[in-house]
Amino acid sequence: MLRAMRISHFLIICAAMAPSLVLAGPACPDQNACIAGVLASARAGEHANELAQMAHLTSLAPNWQDTQSRQKTRPGIGSEATGIDSPATALTAVLQNANKDYDQLPAFRRALTLQYLQLKQYQAAESEAKEAIRHQPSYAPFWSDLAAVFMGKGQKDDAVAALLVAYNWASNPTVMRDAYLKAAQASDSATVFNEAVSLIDQNAAKLAQVEAAFPELITGARDPATGKKVARPSIASFNRPTWPHASLRYEETGSVRLAFLVDEEGNVKRARKLKSSGYSELDNAALLAVAASKFTPAEQDGKRVASWLVMEYVWSLE
Repeated sequence: MLRAMRISHFLIICAAMAPSLVLAGPACPDQNACIAGVLASARAGEHANELAQMAHLTSLAPNWQDTQSRQKTRPGIGSEATGIDSPATALTAVLQNANKDYDQLPAFRRALTLQYLQLKQYQAAESEAKEAIRHQPSYAPFWSDLAAVFMGKGQKDDAVAALLVAYNWASNPTVMRDAYLKAAQASDSATVFNEAVSLIDQNAAKLAQVEAAFPELITGARDPATGKKVARPSIASFNRPTWPHASLRYEETGSVRLAFLVDEEGNVKRARKLKSSGYSELDNAALLAVAASKFTPAEQDGKRVASWLVMEYVWSLE
């Protein structure tokens, strides 16, 4: 039984450093355009556009709380004779019906995608994988499933791009990269995995160059080099994160600390995860929601300046 939600948030100044993403670029108009944009941006190493489009894609996701009042029916598979001659057909039917009641739980959505892949029903697999992404865009396994669909369809470039997105949003990117290297040794799609690893490394070098052009995240309230008080941006309009259904179902809680570099125009130019809540789904939900918030730039000596704002978002239940 789910308990009532209580979500609190507050701002702190923090000195920790972590790998970052860059936020910029136009919003995509619909789900398919967002997915295509995320794939293209990931392949090109354009982290600015990837995060912006991922944040917009998240805003297009259905609100699972709006569907909780609908009448539930017991999942079935139709005739009692279903599956006697074809267990695979029966399994597909079971998963399709289960998804009607549990469409917000990643395990059910993935199972149906993988079942379609096993049957080489690539069009159905692609449709289900994209529907899964619509429900939870930042869940890395959905993108690796989409990559498998593209491999099955012979769409090499799209497959590489989907693997890059899965890597970028994985809770442990190092493990994901190692998995790609192992897959390259045993898979018929070795060139896809090898290219994904190569682009991961190239994009990391590109991102390091981009980061060098931005101000550093300063420890404490004053700049140690000048002794001046560090001006901090503020949030003009806060975009409250939506609790991922699976995280709430299993009562996952914790706090995630995020840092946002806000430029002179009030745009988020970079986002960093400084401390994990312990659950990547909670971390990503907070990151994408706050990245879509509106910010007021910092001012120093009467001028607007780029500066860091650090937020710790607390997910708690009562």
